[in-house]
Amino acid sequence: MLTLRIPALPKPEPAPPQEPASVPTLEPSRPTLSAPKFGRGLTTLSLSWMHGRIEAVAVQRGEPTGTWEKSGVGDDPAQFGEWVKEAAARTGYRGGTVTLLLAHPRLTHQLIEVPPARGSALRGLVERQVEKSKVFEGAPAWAYQPALPTKNSQSVLVHLFPRDLLDRLVSETQRAGLHLVGVTPSTAVLHAQIGRLPLKQDEVALVAGDAGGMTSVVVGRADGQLLMARSLDGTRTRDKGGVAVDMSRTLLFVSQQFGVNVAGVWWFGPGTSERLAELNGQLPVAVQASPEEHRPVYWAEESARLGPAQSPNLISAEVRRAPQQRAALRVTALVALLLAAGALATAAFCEVLVRTERAAMRDLELRQAQLQSQHRELQRTHQKLERRSQWAQAVLDGRPAPVPVWFLAYLSEAVPTELVVTNLHLRQEGARWQLQLAGGMPSATNAAQAMIAGERIAEMTERLRSGPFQVSLTAGAPDPVEASEPARPKSAIEMIAVWAARPAPGATGPTAPPGAQFNLQGVLQ
Repeated sequence: MLTLRIPALPKPEPAPPQEPASVPTLEPSRPTLSAPKFGRGLTTLSLSWMHGRIEAVAVQRGEPTGTWEKSGVGDDPAQFGEWVKEAAARTGYRGGTVTLLLAHPRLTHQLIEVPPARGSALRGLVERQVEKSKVFEGAPAWAYQPALPTKNSQSVLVHLFPRDLLDRLVSETQRAGLHLVGVTPSTAVLHAQIGRLPLKQDEVALVAGDAGGMTSVVVGRADGQLLMARSLDGTRTRDKGGVAVDMSRTLLFVSQQFGVNVAGVWWFGPGTSERLAELNGQLPVAVQASPEEHRPVYWAEESARLGPAQSPNLISAEVRRAPQQRAALRVTALVALLLAAGALATAAFCEVLVRTERAAMRDLELRQAQLQSQHRELQRTHQKLERRSQWAQAVLDGRPAPVPVWFLAYLSEAVPTELVVTNLHLRQEGARWQLQLAGGMPSATNAAQAMIAGERIAEMTERLRSGPFQVSLTAGAPDPVEASEPARPKSAIEMIAVWAARPAPGATGPTAPPGAQFNLQGVLQ
């Protein structure tokens, strides 16, 4: 891996004086090329700072809104923040980002050979070579562009600038209330011009330009492939023949390292006619005027038109993303604040709900206690009523059926006074009541009295049949015909005979005749 520097060539002998008429003066033979428009939606404050001169163009959503320029500002970055603030005010810039096209004595360009690699591996290789090849003290800020491979290896063009100066530019821009997102070498603008020159695709051209007292040199192909870039010290460019010597070295270096010949040299900037007269005849190729028209704030305008591939940026990706990160941080903080406010409001609302629910719970617990007390009281009352119901049911279930009582009451009316009931059996069988009734007429001792007893039995039987109980007699009933005959009234003699025949007190009377007894069986209807 090598760091390639252009070898020093012997200083050429002064050219013999020539007649003024023989000095070729080449002016642009074609109309100037139209510059591309700004990118759609681009909003930036594009600055160019080239050895004591500041130019500014404000672009708002792809349209330029104002320009400003200032000379005699020097190379000290201490006042850079004031210049940025003044440029924003003079151009009416309302955005937040700034880009800078820089030509500075401390900004250098080196072509470095590296092994074949890509991506992060290539960046690591370049970073190690940068530490070895830097020409200043302190940490470097750097950016690289792929270059055309040399005869030996893959190569890259590295742009180096002291990091402390770059950090000072960033901090000064922040002090002005803006953010520096891009610092690009001035050689990038000349590189973009090569693609607009009248060249074949594989032809190589050298474009040089006056960048505020310094000379920037870029060599590249028409297809956009870069070979190398240089910035010539202003003290040397002011010496007569100094520019020609450095450009001759550049052409020789390109031929030796890349094995290609430069098809043409173009000069850009003010004083083109003088430079053409100085360089033509001292270089192996003709020097022409660039078809690009030099105009006020040209460098700042063209810097804003550069694409990402043509603008190596010395600002790291972390610093470039800082505005978005700060904006995202502000949005995040705002969202977090809103979420916190929402959380507090939700917590307060939940606290109110909790208190309300707790009050409702206390009321419900009190109501529950009251209902439980009422429930216990109702249970005790229910138990009392249940016991009383059980007692009443037991009493009702143990009572005899009312039919026997009713029949007994009726029997006292249905049985004549002369008859005596000695046996009464009344039992229930399903829905029916079985009746057994026995008795007689105790005073009947003879046939006459037995006849009277029979009459009374027939009368009682008729009353049982026709009464409310409608007893159906099945056994022991007298003949219905006989029972239906009316009882003959007793004569006085018969009554006396019956009275006389009664047994004496304490004496055992005679047994009643069979006709004076009854034994009835039946069913209550």
